[in-house]
Amino acid sequence: KEIKNPALNAKIVWFDVKTQIEKRMPYKRAIKQAIQKSMEKWAKWIKIKVWGRLNGAEIARKETFKEGNIPTQTIRSDIDYTTMRA
Repeated sequence: KEIKNPALNAKIVWFDVKTQIEKRMPYKRAIKQAIQKSMEKWAKWIKIKVWGRLNGAEIARKETFKEGNIPTQTIRSDIDYTTMRA
């Protein structure tokens, strides 16, 4: 099935971020570029959570990046999400 706008598909966006993180690119830069690209393609909101040993640090931590007005209580919203391991 062909995807018309890959910047608005959660799996494709996260796969791009995941491959950049695996290539040792700074995770903040990779995530901010993905958010910017999605918002340019008319995404209403985007939220990315990452956790673990970020940038090879000794201590694991969690970070959340979000842009736009994210509805957390609305059932009617069409939300596309995914989880992957890097």
